[in-house]
Order: sequence, then C-alpha cells, then structure tokens
Amino acid sequence: MARAAPVALSWSPTDRAGTVKVPRLAIALCIAASPAILFLAQRPPLYERTGFSRAYLDRNGRLLRLTLAPDGRYRLFQPLESISPQLVEATLLQEDRHFRLHPGFNPVSLARGALLTLGGKRSGGSTLTMQLARLIFKLNTRSIPGKLLQIARAVQIELHYTKDEILEAYLNLAPYGRNVEGVEAASLIWFGHGAGQLTLPEALVLVQLPKNPRWGAAIEARLWEGRQRLFEKWAKEHPEDEAARPEVLLPVELRPMSALPFLAPHAVDEVASRLQT
Repeated sequence: MARAAPVALSWSPTDRAGTVKVPRLAIALCIAASPAILFLAQRPPLYERTGFSRAYLDRNGRLLRLTLAPDGRYRLFQPLESISPQLVEATLLQEDRHFRLHPGFNPVSLARGALLTLGGKRSGGSTLTMQLARLIFKLNTRSIPGKLLQIARAVQIELHYTKDEILEAYLNLAPYGRNVEGVEAASLIWFGHGAGQLTLPEALVLVQLPKNPRWGAAIEARLWEGRQRLFEKWAKEHPEDEAARPEVLLPVELRPMSALPFLAPHAVDEVASRLQT
C-alpha cells in the first residue's frame, strides 16, 4: 500500500498574527473575569454576623425566659430537621417554588417582577436565596446596582452551601414581625410552642409574616387573607388536608409579646451568670 506523502506545514503572516491574538484575547478575558472568579470563590458567612437569643427551660421543657440577642431581637437557632415539614413546604410554596432547581436566581421571576414594577405594582422577583443574601449582607435592593449585587451574592451562596443549608439559614434569619426573627422564636412568641409543633393553620400564618413588616391593628386581618390564599395552593398539592379548611377559616390570633414568660427569675439569673463566666 502506498504511504501518504508527508504534508509540509507553513504559516503565513496572517496565521502568525492569528496565533498571537488568540492567547492575548484569552489572557485579557481571564484578567477581566478574575475579580468575579475571586468574588465567587469566597465562602460567604451565614451566621457569623448574627447573635442569638437564649431560651431557659425547666426540667420538663417549659420555657422560663427568652432573652434578647445582642442586637435587641428575639432569634433562636433551630436545625432544619427540627422544624415542622409543613412550615418548610409552605415557605417554599409561597416564596420560591423552584428553589431546588435554580442557581440562586430565577430569570423568569426577575423578568416578571420587572414588568410588574413598571406597571406600578412593586415586585422584586427575588428567590429565597436572594432574600437570604439581602438579610445577611443588609443590601439595599431597590436600585439596579443593588439588585445585581443581590443576584451575585445569591450565586455565591449557592456555590458554597447546599440547598438545605440555605433553607435552614433563611428560616433562622427571616423576619417574623416586630423584633422577632427566625421560625423558632416566632413560634414560641406568637403561638406558645416551638417550630416543630406547629399546626398547618399556624404554619400558613407564620409564612405570611416576612411579607408583612408593618405591624398594626389590621395585621391579623392581613394574615388571615394571606393564609386563605396560601391554603388554596396548599389544598391543590395536598387534597388530603382539605379537612383543615374550617380551622383555616377561623380568625388569626397571635399571642401578645407580653405573654412571654418570666419565671423563676433568681434561678435563671444564676444560670445566666454561670454561662457568662
């Protein structure tokens, strides 16, 4: 069999010019992208900037006192597995149905939010991760630069934490009325028991609180309306819970903050002083 003749390779000046331009372009792109790469490579904090309250319980698990965090807020950490699954699902149903799928932001939701805002109805289109980024970094997201930074921070968070870690952080840091943050403190204060013992109607109410920062005489009516809307979505996903409708239709009743216990003060003070030393 005849062997193929060797082919001589030669480069024209044009080729040589091309070979010079490609590496330079690649280097330029790397240099331009390096700030973004360095930014995304940094592991953002979730709780490092946050202080928590302390709950003092008696031997039977009864709450004796709930202290304020250093920043004057009630905030108790609770692991995700100890939070009511109904509350977790209701949160995603209302705040971010595609939470498990997106990389930190949802382009469709952002576009819809922009159109609604242009139409006079303000809507940010933020994912749950974007909301967490705003909470952690105290971002002003009402401007375009602020919104872009929020998206970047959300992507950064998604690169370094699992979805469950992100969800857990949101549920521990989100605002739930007045100076209450996190579902565990909110459950204790507004319903008198922990986030693991919430009923479905209570969970559907609690989910409304981050969207109702203004507090006043009409708060319970607004929470009732929000609970009805969310229950209709819930019933489509869980028709077996239709039996809860009569309870969902009842008026919303939140415990007053004055109902927080202040029991066994001397014993609690002694334990608190020991913990500080």
